[in-house]
Amino acid sequence: MGSKIISLNEDIRFRKLMESSYEGLSLLNEAFEVIYRSPSAERILGWESAELLNLSISDLIHYEDLDFVNKSFEDILLLPGSSKSCVFRFKQKDEKYIWMECFLTNMLDDPDVKAIVCRYKDITEKKDAAKMLLQASNELYAYKYALDESAIVAVTDEKGIIRHVNDNFCRISQYERNELIGKDHRIINSSFHAKEFIENLWATISSGLIWKGEIKNRAKDGSFYWVDTSIIPFLDDFGLPYKYVAIGSDITNRKQAEEKSRLENIRLRLLESVVTHTNDAILITEAEPQNEPGPRIIYLNDAFTKMTGYSSEEVLGKSPRFLQGPKTDRNELNRLELALRNWLPCEITVINYKKNGEEFCINLTVTPVADEAGWYTHWISVGRDISERKILEQEFNQIFNLAPDIICTVGLDGYFKKVNPAMSDILEYSKEELLSRPISKFIHPEDQLRIMAELQIKNRGAESFYFENRCVTKSGQVKWLGWTATPASKEGLIFTVAKNITDKKQLEDLLDKVTRMAGIGGWAFDLVKGTLYWSAVTKEIHEVAPDFEPDIQKALHFYNEESDKTSITEHLALAVDMGASFDLELQILTATQRVRWVRITGEPEIENNKCVRISGSFQDIDVRKKAEIVAREALLEKNLILESIGDAFFAVDKNWIVNYWNNKAEKVLHKTREETSGFNLWEVFADAVGSKTYEKYHQAVKTNRAIHFEDYYPPLKKWYDISAYPSSNGLSVYFKDVTERKKSSTALAESEKNYSTLFHLSPLPMWVFSIETLAFLDVNDAAIKTYGYSHEEFLNMTIMDIRKEEDIRKLKHVLSMKNTSQHSLSHQGIFTHKKKNGELIQVNIQSNLIRYKGIYSKIIIANDMTESYNYITKIEQQNIKFREIAWIQSHIVRAPLARIMSIVPMLQNWETFAEERETLLDYLLHASNELDQVIKTISDKTRLAQDD
Repeated sequence: MGSKIISLNEDIRFRKLMESSYEGLSLLNEAFEVIYRSPSAERILGWESAELLNLSISDLIHYEDLDFVNKSFEDILLLPGSSKSCVFRFKQKDEKYIWMECFLTNMLDDPDVKAIVCRYKDITEKKDAAKMLLQASNELYAYKYALDESAIVAVTDEKGIIRHVNDNFCRISQYERNELIGKDHRIINSSFHAKEFIENLWATISSGLIWKGEIKNRAKDGSFYWVDTSIIPFLDDFGLPYKYVAIGSDITNRKQAEEKSRLENIRLRLLESVVTHTNDAILITEAEPQNEPGPRIIYLNDAFTKMTGYSSEEVLGKSPRFLQGPKTDRNELNRLELALRNWLPCEITVINYKKNGEEFCINLTVTPVADEAGWYTHWISVGRDISERKILEQEFNQIFNLAPDIICTVGLDGYFKKVNPAMSDILEYSKEELLSRPISKFIHPEDQLRIMAELQIKNRGAESFYFENRCVTKSGQVKWLGWTATPASKEGLIFTVAKNITDKKQLEDLLDKVTRMAGIGGWAFDLVKGTLYWSAVTKEIHEVAPDFEPDIQKALHFYNEESDKTSITEHLALAVDMGASFDLELQILTATQRVRWVRITGEPEIENNKCVRISGSFQDIDVRKKAEIVAREALLEKNLILESIGDAFFAVDKNWIVNYWNNKAEKVLHKTREETSGFNLWEVFADAVGSKTYEKYHQAVKTNRAIHFEDYYPPLKKWYDISAYPSSNGLSVYFKDVTERKKSSTALAESEKNYSTLFHLSPLPMWVFSIETLAFLDVNDAAIKTYGYSHEEFLNMTIMDIRKEEDIRKLKHVLSMKNTSQHSLSHQGIFTHKKKNGELIQVNIQSNLIRYKGIYSKIIIANDMTESYNYITKIEQQNIKFREIAWIQSHIVRAPLARIMSIVPMLQNWETFAEERETLLDYLLHASNELDQVIKTISDKTRLAQDD
């Protein structure tokens, strides 16, 4: 490049063209020295001609491209008349490199040129555009990956038919992908939502609007789950939806927590109602004085007024001892007084007196209540009228004696401890006979070992259990009983209820007999163990011995025709490899050499995406199949038509008169049976005359050969796959709508384009930040709404700005982890974030590594858990307070109540304890005051807990 540039004679036109050209032109001699450079070269290369004189190729070509460029020049020099192109980076005057595309032509032998012609142009923008396209494609994939990893995604067509689900959808619904594709969302319908809810959903998305809401679905195993869902319609050029994308997040735990909280509130309200509205009389008294006049009553419930006839105005401030009378048991009162003096709970039963002087027997439980320092401050007394208990006992005995089902208690020694009359009626033994013999004597001999072993195992659990067995009545009849039993109590008793299920068992036996009569057996192939199971009926169909042990090779040997053996082998392979079920009708050669038609069905069982078992039925259809063969031979033409029936079917006679039009044809071609049957096909579809379909139908009739083709029907804007079968009576036509398949390639491209918008449409806050600088690179609308910052504010912040000060060091440590054992592609956890207004929120964070515009970044999805977190915390705090109240009621109340109950019997024996009357009354008053104080404490604590 150091040689002097030779001037060439050029006309004015050529010079102007060269100056305005997008390409540069240089002529080189054999030493690769520039002998001519076009005027446009300076504009393209960024150097003036004089500046290039002292620069070599190595000064201007990027060092990574230099060898390639030198090699290209050497190659072109060796081949006169040849051409070659190369792409390399060229350094401009400002030290920046541009991409150059250069075309070299060896014209040294051309007498008019005598040079190597070098044409070149700047392709930097083209290179940058290609790089940006690749980067955008990678980012789109990253968004799609992040969405699929974090959200529940389903895509349906405009009719709601599922066309795509991601792994999260399959995982939460427990369905395999092939079980969902082609179905609509009714497959997971929980029937929880009202019809109006679903109609509103469809009305919203059908009008092109986004629908947001919470949906309760049913998984494959019958369990329910909740999804916070956004459904986004994708619109065609006419503004009509052609598919819907549903994006959701699992909120089942939140919903369950809300339901649990709701039930807990109900329980607490019930507890409050029990305290306030119980039929038991409740008094709360001061703890002292225990001597006369005794502790004063500070609280009584309505039940006390109903029980005694005294109003609160007449009782408050008095000692409970005023209820005692001549028949109040002094011994019970003494026992109560002793307990009160030792601050112990006590339970007594005494005679008290109502306002009208009427006696009533009451069971009292008196319990001391202490404050936080352990100082006893009150007594709580709970009283229950014994007559009411006796009524309840009578009612229980009535139920026990009149129930049609067996009710009994069983001891751990294997004997009945209590039985009702129904047991005697069912087993025909007297009560004395049932109680005097071990249980095993009544159990059928074949069930004894199984039942006794099962009882020993299940009785160790904590929950009720169910079992069935046969019992033998006194007259020798066998009866089936279904037992529901509770584990043994502390007293060593098992409480059981049994129903007579003999009729049910007889029906099950009848069903088994019917199955045998129908010739239906079962089979199962365990791929893990490599074993094959045949039921008794299946063995009978094969005419093998009952102890015959089949395997796959033995089973295949029974298939008579090689084609049948191949068919069953291929379908077994598809079941294992693809999870495909099958239903086949094949011929076998039984063990006694009889040819028999059988129907075999198979259903694969998948665990961890692998087939582990195939099970199904095996049915003898020999009689039916042979009858079908005879009928098929007699009705060959009819069977030919039926075999052609698929999604849609119609038939015409030789005059093109429609004589059959099925339901699918009505839906696909929008013509009812009444509009077509009995009419000429080409009169009904006059707009199809002369079309490809018209010609193909006539060709099939003329050549008497079946024909298959695809055609577009403009009136309905639909593509159809059509099969036409001619016969002696006319033409049978099978067709199906394949419009979606035709549109699939276009739809796929459109889907990829629209997927990138899902980031901003996600209902959950999402953002992308640089791993190196921690700066926000992009945020969606949900993040802006949740955190209160504008989009511009976010882009001027780092993720440290939304974290608490004490969390920043922990966050830096997590982000600084580089090795793969510490730093995976994804991360999840619950963290505390800070909004713009300073509010702290609890968020569940999920993250994934991506490259965003060439920057190593992380994409974040944040789910605000603050409301659920605070709600649960509040409920737990309330539960602590209510458990304290419940403990007071169940423990502390019992002491004063017990003392009162011990005094009442003494007062009942008035004459015996006449001298101690005043003392007993003092004890009773003191216990009542103590109970009154305890009840007041419970009331105060309940009110405080409710206020909280």
